[in-house]
Amino acid sequence: MFPDPLRMKRLSTVLAASAAIVTLHGQVITSVQDGAWSDPATWDCNCVPPVPAEMVVMHNVNLSGGLNFSPSLTVLASGQLQQISPGYIYSQGPLIVAGTLSSPGYLAPGCPVILSGSILAESLYLGGGMQMMGGFVQVSGNFTQAAGATVDGDGQICVGDSSNIQGPLTGTIDLCDLTPTTTVPPFVDGGASFVGPNITFCQGSICAMDVNDLSARLELNAYPVPATSELTLTGAFNGNVDLRMLDVLGSTKAVRWEQRDGRLTLQLDGLAPGVYVAEVRSEGRRAVLRFVKE
Repeated sequence: MFPDPLRMKRLSTVLAASAAIVTLHGQVITSVQDGAWSDPATWDCNCVPPVPAEMVVMHNVNLSGGLNFSPSLTVLASGQLQQISPGYIYSQGPLIVAGTLSSPGYLAPGCPVILSGSILAESLYLGGGMQMMGGFVQVSGNFTQAAGATVDGDGQICVGDSSNIQGPLTGTIDLCDLTPTTTVPPFVDGGASFVGPNITFCQGSICAMDVNDLSARLELNAYPVPATSELTLTGAFNGNVDLRMLDVLGSTKAVRWEQRDGRLTLQLDGLAPGVYVAEVRSEGRRAVLRFVKE
């Protein structure tokens, strides 16, 4: 499910509010290349990020263990924050995910999450609640929504094992549990303290293709890089292909494209110069490619 302009306007408002918080602290640190969180070369400050500082991830950044940040952390659509070992992510301020946040094990953000992108994990514990703006959550193991932690908005949550809903679940979210313990809605394993009337429950058929294998990645190659008026993507496409183009804030951009002879050809004339993300889905696999339009 992709974010629409209204949801992205709300996300832009959140980002603007986050920027206002940053002004009070006086420091913004942004990634400048793929790399480890602990590597000074990853960041424009050429330092290991201090606290407090507004953190902005625009690249593929690997995080060892947990993280305590302040006042907020933003993963833009061009970025991926990947925990290479499990751990808590905690702050009093928001964690804004327009790109991808992934973990090979137990992911537990103890802070409010604003999601228009994707969260991928083996297990997920939401201690600070989540506002979904067309976002996607894929959990191969257990999903837990803590008591008092509200999950609201619209998007899809796919759970491979047990789902335990202890806090209010509202909005128009699709929640799919592959192993529900009930035969009537809500199709979840436990909790369900308060469920809004517009929540859609399913028993996993929508998510069964993706939720069990977080390694189901689609490899892409692109040329020319940087691009000007046209970009060609090559990869092992199987069957139907879906493509969307995003700017770094996660707003969807309209582009013309065609699939032919194992290639996707994108026409970029309508895009302003800048950094963009092409997201391609094919037969349950997904690839995200960051590129520069000159």
